[in-house]
Amino acid sequence: MTTIIKPPVDMAASVVRVGGGRGFIVTGNNHSKLVITAGHCLPVMPPCMNFSDLSERTYRRLIGPIGRKPTVSAECMFVDPISDLAVLGPPDNQDLSEECDAYEAFVERLAAFSTADILPTPLSHKMPEGDIGWVLSLAGEWQQCRMYQVGGPLWLSGASIDAGMSGSPILSASGRAVGVIASNHAQPRLWHGLPSWIFRAELKREISRRMERTQVERAQAREAPRAKVKHNPPRGLDAIKLGALSTLTKPKRTQNPARKKSAKMSRGGKGTSSLS
Repeated sequence: MTTIIKPPVDMAASVVRVGGGRGFIVTGNNHSKLVITAGHCLPVMPPCMNFSDLSERTYRRLIGPIGRKPTVSAECMFVDPISDLAVLGPPDNQDLSEECDAYEAFVERLAAFSTADILPTPLSHKMPEGDIGWVLSLAGEWQQCRMYQVGGPLWLSGASIDAGMSGSPILSASGRAVGVIASNHAQPRLWHGLPSWIFRAELKREISRRMERTQVERAQAREAPRAKVKHNPPRGLDAIKLGALSTLTKPKRTQNPARKKSAKMSRGGKGTSSLS
């Protein structure tokens, strides 16, 4: 059974402003803190090439606390316009050392969200209940919702999605980030839409947790005493019914015809004498 944990109030501070939307802090593969947001929160899309100029993928004064003017610059490390996901990191620490220091100072004091994924929602003729989730409202309060996924994006119910919430995290019942608010309809799922190199360390930890859980469950199953099955003989009416049934089903003994004829002849010969 999944434990439902309401996200702490102070974790709302780890949801930051990104342009006209939001983003949230996670820990990357090399232990650096990154910002995940919706792709459409970027002012413009970077060029589709892996040798783009530094200035083409660095956004000035893009990030800041919610409710304040953005003052922190960031570099786009990944963006996918189809899944509507983007990952921001520190600017180049050589050519943009001051901007890099400002980014590091800003994210250093913020706690990072753990990430995870949710299992597919079972399909049936009835409306499934879905998994319990949490989203951060415009007022800065965590509101509970239901999440559904059937192999692609997340679908939410019971949550009020308003303009300005794009880029906000979608949390699981245990408070781990599983998706991003991007529209009023389907929401991108983190482990489905983002490349694995971003969460390689998180994936390793999740695999280790599941392996440990499996080993514990197997050990408990081996140590659990096996229930002994006691044979109770039938009594009373059950014994009578069982005896009658065995009588009816008992096969009849059949006699060999040759032996039967021989027996008749021997019985007919008694009391007769042979004539001399």
